[in-house]
Amino acid sequence: PKDLPQSVGRVGAGAVTFRARWAEPESPPVLTDMACIWAPNPGRQTVPRSELVGAKEAALEAAPSTRLGIDAAYVQKGLATVSWNRARYSASRNGDLWDPLAEVFQAKGLAAAKVKAHLSCEALFDPSAGDDRDDLLGNWLADVMAQVSAQLANPPEMDLKALSILGAMTYKLLRRLI
Repeated sequence: PKDLPQSVGRVGAGAVTFRARWAEPESPPVLTDMACIWAPNPGRQTVPRSELVGAKEAALEAAPSTRLGIDAAYVQKGLATVSWNRARYSASRNGDLWDPLAEVFQAKGLAAAKVKAHLSCEALFDPSAGDDRDDLLGNWLADVMAQVSAQLANPPEMDLKALSILGAMTYKLLRRLI
């Protein structure tokens, strides 16, 4: 629900690695070597953090010297500058995620490329997409995985009410004990 405080709401990260072979421009691709990844965010629950988590999870699964398509300009631009501006990123609000991400990218010799974000499935079969179809497919699948992650991390509203009541009871109990 949109009225939840940020500390209670959850966002999730999604990433996908794959190889695609397109037999016909308007036919579905054949996917091989595919890994679908979803992950909850550690710590604060923000979209930039979920983008960093998704990039790190994809980087961990990627083969060395792979080009990773990333739709978040924040992550893609950050990866382009983090090697020479590491101290700034380490000290940032999301420094706990930038450091491991930069280390994986550097150790594996990975490259990040900006791809279009949040496209419809129909865009995959647009003949004018040409070579961008792999990026479109990867981004669409990663969005699906992020939705799965957020769904799994978001307890139903009834559970939230129960957690709220439990939290209030715990607080009252602790106040009596202190």
